[in-house]
Amino acid sequence: MKLLKLISILFGICVVAMVIPVLLWVLIPIGFICWEPILISVYEIYDYLKK
Repeated sequence: MKLLKLISILFGICVVAMVIPVLLWVLIPIGFICWEPILISVYEIYDYLKK
């Protein structure tokens, strides 16, 4: 039973390790497109507050 649990955990880790790069590859461009205006505005506000 313990061995089965260990194998399932290792398998889960392997699946996650394989899925993460794909997710990053897909999500980073989308996230960058969505977040760029927000980040720019946040940076401008931060820059304004620093003065």
